[in-house]
Amino acid sequence: MSHQRKNLSARSVGRQSAQKGYTIVELSIAVAIAGVLLVSAIGLVQTVLTTNRANETTTLLIKAMAQIDKIWADQPDYLGLNVGTAGAAGVFNGMQVTRTAGAVTGVTSKFNRPVYVAVAPDLPVTGTNRGYAITFTGIPTTVCADLVAAAAGGGIRAITVTPEPAGGVAAAIVPTALSASGVLTPPATPASVVAIDAASTNMYIATTMGVGGCGTANATVALTFVNWK
Repeated sequence: MSHQRKNLSARSVGRQSAQKGYTIVELSIAVAIAGVLLVSAIGLVQTVLTTNRANETTTLLIKAMAQIDKIWADQPDYLGLNVGTAGAAGVFNGMQVTRTAGAVTGVTSKFNRPVYVAVAPDLPVTGTNRGYAITFTGIPTTVCADLVAAAAGGGIRAITVTPEPAGGVAAAIVPTALSASGVLTPPATPASVVAIDAASTNMYIATTMGVGGCGTANATVALTFVNWK
């Protein structure tokens, strides 16, 4: 009788010990939940980082264009304006500036993509060289519309949106004409749409958010910001 009680007691302890662990199913569920939470957290962090970069880009852009306008204010046109001369003047402070033998040869935005600068020779009138364009490449489409609206609120006179092809954009996207009524004409290649120009005080919502603009299926766009004398 005593032997039987000992056996029963041992079995009871064994069952209790077994009940203290987790089954494979329970562990699998826990791992799955942890994975979902981790993915959600990573996605949230990426969204916050992208939004912060967009806000910084807007601030730096408006500051850069204000500095260009101030530095070239006494000049009849913008001849000679490029990444090198603008960078040497400190226009791109706050962004990553690349130098070769002391000369500025490149600028990288907060999105780690190139920034390009070029004279717009046919703005506001053909052959006058009184306009310029700054193109920010690699802008995520998720912040495209917000960045356009913020830049427009900062006094930028015209903005174009270019869905980036697979190979990206390798130069400033310079508008080809400005009508007497303020309508901007973007270049035919690469295909671009006008989000803001002098013909309207408001963003062209349908065009900007369409598939040719911020609504593109491409992951990134190039935004070109244009001013003229």
